[in-house]
Formats: sequence, C-alpha cells, structure tokens
Amino acid sequence: MTKKELIQSKTQEGKEKTTLNLDLIEKILAMIDSVGIKSEINGKERIKQEAELLERKKQARDFVEDALCAVKNYVEIVSRIAYLVDRQKFYLEEDEFRRLHAEMDSRRRIAHENLISSLNIANRYILQNFGAISDEYLEEWQGAESKRKKIILDVARVHFPINLLCPDSINFNNRYAVAKWAADIADELRIRDLK
Repeated sequence: MTKKELIQSKTQEGKEKTTLNLDLIEKILAMIDSVGIKSEINGKERIKQEAELLERKKQARDFVEDALCAVKNYVEIVSRIAYLVDRQKFYLEEDEFRRLHAEMDSRRRIAHENLISSLNIANRYILQNFGAISDEYLEEWQGAESKRKKIILDVARVHFPINLLCPDSINFNNRYAVAKWAADIADELRIRDLK
C-alpha cells in the first residue's frame, strides 16, 4: 500500500478524524467571507466601505495564513530538536549535551511563543473587524481606530466561536494543549497536501 493510499484509507475512516481542525478554520474563513456592509449605507460611502471590507477580509486571511505558517514552523522545529537531541546524546559529553538541550529548548519556546502570538493576532483582528463583540469594547476599538484615521466599517457582525482558529476546548495558556493542536493541524495539512 502506497503512502497516498494509506492516507486515503485513514481519511475514509472518518473525515472528522483527519480534518476536524482544518474544517473549523475553513468555517471561520467562510464566516468572514459572509460579512457584508449594512444595507442602510449607500452611494460613495458604500463603495468606500466595500473596498475597505475587501481589504480587511484579505488581511484576515493573511493573518490566518501566518498562523498556519507558525504551526508548521513550530512542529518542524520540535521535530528537528527531537531528532538532534536524540542523536547527539550518544556523542556529546554530559555538559555539552545539557547546553545543547537548553539551547534547543529555548528555540522551541520561541517558536511556541510565536505560534501563540500569531493565533492571538489573527483572533483579535478577526473579532475586532467582523465579530459580534460587546458594545463597550466595540466603541473603545472604533474610537482607537478613528484616532488613527482608519475607516470605521459598519458591518453586520458575526458570532464566532471563542477561539476562532482552534477548538474552544483549547486553552491558550495550556502549552501542551496548544502543542497538541499544532501537531494535529500539521498532520492535517500534510494529509491535505498529499491528496
């Protein structure tokens, strides 16, 4: 059985097992695409709002793509570190091995922080621009945007899941849960790329 056939057979066992996380991300992107300017806006203001909305939808997609790249980067670094540490433990003196392990752990931590940061940036941008957030928070954010001379979009806001890009059960403060989710996403992306 070839690698592709093996993956296809596993995929047929249940789509939920292989693409659950990617399906959620695609659902969020579809929700963003569904956002529109409120119908009471007309004329030049509507044209201006529509153009800005398209630009912000593109930016949201870019942030999601950045988060997926951070996932791939994190998983790649963790894999490389595991391989390197596993091989070097037989060849290095104990002190050298400890230094190598500490350096690799620092790299993993930086990649993990980058992953969480990318997720938070995407979540915040999407919620602020398209999400059904509290009136108080929306007013505060729009005020800040106005001070920066940004166009304030008047959109029909969407109720997104809590975490947006990962299941609501994932706590961003739980490093292990985020790491497991990243590994699952990376697997799903590999499977999708092989199809």
